[in-house]
Amino acid sequence: MLAESYLHDLSPFLLRISGEIGLRWYGLAYLAGFLVAGQLIARLVKTGRSPLARRNIDPGSLLTTMVFGVIIGGRLGFALFYQPQVLWTFNASFPFWELLAIHKGGMASHGGILGVLGASVWFARKNQLGLQDMLYVADLAAFCAPPGLFFGRLANFVNAELWGEPLSTQSPPWWSIKYPNEMLPGHPDSVSEVVTKVAATFPYESSTSIHTKLIQGDLATREAVLPLLTPYWPSQIFQAITEGPLLGLILCVAWWRPKRPGTIAACFLCAYGPLRMLSELVRQPDVGIDRIMGLSRGQLLSAAMILAGIALYQMIKKSEVREGGLFPA
Repeated sequence: MLAESYLHDLSPFLLRISGEIGLRWYGLAYLAGFLVAGQLIARLVKTGRSPLARRNIDPGSLLTTMVFGVIIGGRLGFALFYQPQVLWTFNASFPFWELLAIHKGGMASHGGILGVLGASVWFARKNQLGLQDMLYVADLAAFCAPPGLFFGRLANFVNAELWGEPLSTQSPPWWSIKYPNEMLPGHPDSVSEVVTKVAATFPYESSTSIHTKLIQGDLATREAVLPLLTPYWPSQIFQAITEGPLLGLILCVAWWRPKRPGTIAACFLCAYGPLRMLSELVRQPDVGIDRIMGLSRGQLLSAAMILAGIALYQMIKKSEVREGGLFPA
C-alpha cells in the first residue's frame, strides 16, 4: 500500500532556540565523526599500529588539523563543485558571507577528502616528516574517515536533503521515503503535480495548514495525503551504509597486516570511488547541475578519485617498507 512508505517528518534541530538558530543534528553528526576519529587515531598511535607512533606524534594535534581540513575543504568543495554563487553572496545577517553559513548545510564529501589531503601535507611539513611518514598520515586519516562519512549521510537524511530518485510503482516498498514539502507551493522541494493533487483534495484548506497537520501526525490527514506524495529511494541511507560500515570493513581487511606507506590511502580512494558511483545511481543529481556522459557530478568526482588512487598505488608499489596494521604480528 502507498501508505506503507516512510513519511519524513524529522526536524533538523535537536533543540531550536529561535528561527534558524539552534542545535542541529547536522552539526552533531560532524562532532560525532570527529570524536570517533579522534579515538581511533589515539588508539592506533598509542598501540603502535600506526607507524607514526615512533615519531611521537600528538594525536590531538593531528585530529585538530584534520577537523580544519574537513570543514574548510568540505565547504569550499561545495562552493566550487556545486554552488559557486555562495562565493560572492553576502547578506545583512550573521555570518554575512554565505560561504561561512555552514549551519545551513552544504558540505561536499569530495571537498572534505581533498581538505584532509591538504591538511595531511601541512601537518607533515609542520612536524618535519618525510614522504614516507606523510603517507602514513594520509593512511591514518583515510582509515578514520568512514565513521564521519556515515554520520554525515545520516544527517543528510534527517535534513531531508540529497533526495533519491522517484520510484515509479503503484505499490512502493516500505523502505521508500515520502517528503511532505512536496505539497508546499513555492517551496524549493515542491512538486507541481503533488501541489495540484493536494489542492484538489482539500479545496477549502491551505497547503500550509494541511502540511502542519500531516507533520503533527493527524491520522485523517495522513490517510488522505500520503497516497498523493511521491515515493523516493532512500539514497541517503544507502550512501551512509556504503560510505560508512562497508567502506570501513574494506579498509580493515586491507590494513589487517603491515602495508607499504600510502596503501590505505590508495585503497580508500579506489574503494570510495566505486561505492559512491554505485550509490549515486539511486540519487537525484544536484539541482542545476546536468549529467555529463550520463554521469552526475558526484560520479565524475568519484571517477577522478579512482584514478588518483591508482596513481598513488603505482607510486608506492615498489617500496620495500611494510609497517603498521591492525594485527602487525
